[in-house]
Amino acid sequence: MTCGSSRVSRSSILLVLALAAPVLQADDGVEPAAWRRTLERIAPSVVSIQVDGTEGSAVAGLRGCRSQHRINTPRPTWNPDIENPFDFFADRQEVPDNGEFDNAFKYQWELFLRHVAIDAPFIHDFYEGAKGVQLAELGLKSWAEQRWLDVPALPDAPAAARA
Repeated sequence: MTCGSSRVSRSSILLVLALAAPVLQADDGVEPAAWRRTLERIAPSVVSIQVDGTEGSAVAGLRGCRSQHRINTPRPTWNPDIENPFDFFADRQEVPDNGEFDNAFKYQWELFLRHVAIDAPFIHDFYEGAKGVQLAELGLKSWAEQRWLDVPALPDAPAAARA
């Protein structure tokens, strides 16, 4: 995000919003509804992905997912003379976890240690590492140039290097 001539990170914006919350309260001590909705939308996680489909929508973050089926979505009539009676964020339901997931970094580290200690198979070879480095470099370039970039395929690794 650009603010004037300087770059502002999303985490900086979240910090400012969190610190400003007490200041932005109305005289009666109640936060304005727009402010509350802004915090509800961006504060739960730094990463959020919204998916809208014909049968409903979902918003997923690092620590949870909320969804709303099309049938449960209110159909308001736009009327500029009255306040909207619907709280669209409150109508979404938490998606239950369907399993217990271990820490991904810990899991990959354990796979690597098994590979080193007992020569167990390891799916992340040098070629996979090169693809990860390529993606990271393209991500930085995309951010610097403020545009989408294609990820070209790397040349196939020689069979000896893949073994």
